[in-house]
This record gives sequence, C-alpha cells and structure tokens, in this order.
Amino acid sequence: MGNFDRYMGNWGYLVSKINPDEPPMPAPIYDNGSTLFPSLSSTAMTDVLSNPKELMKRTLLFPKAAMAIDKNKVAYLDMLSSNFDPAMTLAVRNKVPEIRKSMPEIQEFIDDQTFLSDTKKTFYKTMLQARLDFVLEPAYEACCTRTYNQAAYDRLQNDRNYEEKNFGINEIKKERCRNL
Repeated sequence: MGNFDRYMGNWGYLVSKINPDEPPMPAPIYDNGSTLFPSLSSTAMTDVLSNPKELMKRTLLFPKAAMAIDKNKVAYLDMLSSNFDPAMTLAVRNKVPEIRKSMPEIQEFIDDQTFLSDTKKTFYKTMLQARLDFVLEPAYEACCTRTYNQAAYDRLQNDRNYEEKNFGINEIKKERCRNL
C-alpha cells in the first residue's frame, strides 16, 4: 500500500510448475521500491515526522491506489472502507489482523537494517504504523461492523477524489500522531 509506481502492468504472478492446472496467483510482493517515499531526503522525512498534517497527507491523500474508477486512481481509505468492491471488503477482513499481528516483526526488521539511517528507520516505521492506524484499522472496523463509509462510496460512485478537506487535522487525535 502506498506504491507510487504501481500501475496495471506492474504486477508479478506466481505459476506452479508442480501443478500446471493451478491458476496463476499475484505475487505477494513485487516491485515495491516506491512504497515508502525512497526519493524523499532525510531533511524532508524529518519535516514530515514533525508535522502531523504532512504525515496525514502522506497517509490519506497520496499516493493513490492503482485501482482506478473511470481512469481516476482512488484513495486507499475510500476503496477499503466503502464496500465498493465486496471482494476488497473480504480481503480487508481477512488480512488486516495478519498485518496487525506482524507489525512488531516488521518494525524489528526495519530496525535491523544497518544501511538505513535512524531518520529513515523512524520515518519508515512511522509511515507503516500510520497506514495501519489511519487506513487499515478504520477500514477493518467498517468492514467487520458493516458500517461502511458512505461518503467514500459516494466519492467512488461519482468519480470524485478524496481530498484534504475530507480529513481535518482537528479531527485527528494529535497525541496519536505524536506517538507514532
């Protein structure tokens, strides 16, 4: 989630040589080099980390998902929380608990990468936690309780984009952002 370079021709598939009748499956990880803003300088990362509004922009506004409605890339939160695609709703219900459970291992993996600066480690861990807290968890709650995001559904139905005005920094608990 969050790959600027994800487009419809940029997917990998796994094909079984053992069982050729088994259908191809999407590779779980494929060309994700742009997922965590690799071109952002350490100074820019520090600026984002110190500004909750900038952090939320990079969590909720961009990048957009490769899934397009009428050629318009859509916001992850809109797609995942709206029940616009029931298969996506099912995937959210099944996968978010696994991601939540794996987050400590993911954070530890980042910490173990000796080639990363402390700033990059903090930035990457913060971005992943923010995506879990502000995209995946709200989507999971909506999908499990069937209280889908109607405003998101309407935006998708009417080919409108999720914009900064759709989230207010005052509505976001600032303590939560500081604790990421």
